[in-house]
Formats: sequence, C-alpha cells, structure tokens
Amino acid sequence: MKPRHLLLTAILAASICRGGVAPAQAASLTFTLVTTFDYPAQSQNGYGTMPMGINDRGDIVGQFYGPETGHHGFERTANGAFSALLAAPDDQSNSTVFTGINDSSFICGYYRNAANEFSAFTFSQGVFADFTIPGATATSLLGVNNAGHLSGATFSSSYVGFIGIGGTVTTYAVPAPDAETYGGGLNDHDQCAGFYNGLGGFYGYLRDADGQFVKQLKVGHSDNTRVYGINDRALMVGSAQNHTVTHAVVFLPDKEYFVYDYPGAAATVFTGINKHNLICGFYVDGTGFHGLIVRVQMSAD
Repeated sequence: MKPRHLLLTAILAASICRGGVAPAQAASLTFTLVTTFDYPAQSQNGYGTMPMGINDRGDIVGQFYGPETGHHGFERTANGAFSALLAAPDDQSNSTVFTGINDSSFICGYYRNAANEFSAFTFSQGVFADFTIPGATATSLLGVNNAGHLSGATFSSSYVGFIGIGGTVTTYAVPAPDAETYGGGLNDHDQCAGFYNGLGGFYGYLRDADGQFVKQLKVGHSDNTRVYGINDRALMVGSAQNHTVTHAVVFLPDKEYFVYDYPGAAATVFTGINKHNLICGFYVDGTGFHGLIVRVQMSAD
C-alpha cells in the first residue's frame, strides 16, 4: 500500500556546487515530507497524479492522467479537497494541464489543440480564457504570480520564453548557442525560473526582472536538469536525471543545489514552491505517478 499522509523528516546528504569553489559558509537544507496524495479517481496501476504549481495558501494545481480519460486539470485546496477534473473547452484530445495558481485562485495552463499544437489558457471563477501570442504556432503558460503576471514558452521558428504583464508580452532567449528556452515559474519579483536546451543537454536558468540571467543550473555531471518553480526568495525547484534515476532538486540563486529522493521511487520531481518553502511535486513507482508535498528549511552549518 502506498504510504499516505506521512510525517517524515530526513536531513539528506546535500551535493553542493558553486562553480567549483567551496563556499565560505556552507548551507544545509532539511526536507520534511508532509504528505503524499492521489486524485480520488486514481484506483488502478498506470494512473497518475502530477501536481504542477502551488500558491502561498498551499492550494495546488496539476494534471491527472488515466489510460481511458487522458489528461485533465485539477485543483487541490490546502485542506485536501479536490475539484472535479476539468478540460479546456477546445481540448479535443484530453490534454488539459493546470500549471500555476496564485492567491486569487487565478490558474494558468495549456492543452493540445486540433492541430496538435500547444494552446495556452487562464482559468478563473469557472471560466476558461484563451491566451494567444500573435505569430506563434504554439504557446504554453507555465507560471503566474500574485499580480497576475504570466510566464511560459512560445514557438514560431524556435522556442523562447516570455513574460506577460498587463497585456504586454516580452519574449526572451537564454544567451547560449542554438538554445531553445522554456519559461517556468514566476515569483512576485517577476523573476522567472525555467530551462533551456543547448550545449548538448538541458539546463536550468534564473532570469531576473531586469533581464539578467543566471544560467546553466545543473546537478553534478547531469546533462538533463530542468527547473520548474521559484519562490520570492529565489529558491528554485526542478529535477535532474542521472543515468536511470530522476532526482528532485532545490537550487539556491548562487547555483548551490540539494537533491531529494522519495524512498523507493524510480523518479522524484519538484514542480512548485511557495513563500513558506512548501514544495509540490510527484514521484513515480511501479503503480504510477503520485503527488507529494515537501517542506524545506534552510540553515547554516
């Protein structure tokens, strides 16, 4: 039986990297597994509950997958109550994903349209609204902050990241050779964390509101590191694949990183983090994908 509502504190061995230079005062992170959960319809092997974003109240949005039903969005409130499974009105392929939520319960996400391209949407007070960028053939919304500013990725000739503020969309690309850029989480300082592919792999990045980048966030020798979420302290969360195992990871702004693995899982992924350092994500075992909530506390050694 999958463990539920576990209260488990584990001080993990943390791999620390700061450009190959040892920090004068190393930091340490304590990970506390708060709970695991499945969407109520998840009763068979092969089903999947994948949280994607968390707000400062602790409400979570994500996607639920079933072999017969495909992908649908859901919301889980901080008290553990679930919404119905939801699909964007023009989703004809059961591919709706909720990716972000702010404290006003304003939700963003994407689905595949009739042309099998990604289409972005927002969802608020029970109403879906399309989000489009002129000239783009594919657009995904991947983050929203408490001001209602949006972040994501869009494609015309190549993938670039973007931030949408008050109807104005600013696109950007990580300054790396032949890079494709994917926007991710967005905090209340309009700092965006995401990932890009280039130099033979995938790497995370942090983009400040002024357009400056901290790039090539990576875990050890992994060439498949992806960053999905960021909070107001610029703590970033994501995943890194090392050989056949995928580890969850927390990055500090100076590229120090700390890895976390759910016990016995083949893969663990962190997808969102709020201002209280509460992280959402999922792990994968022999029965499917399962949601988890982890609290992280930082202290000096």
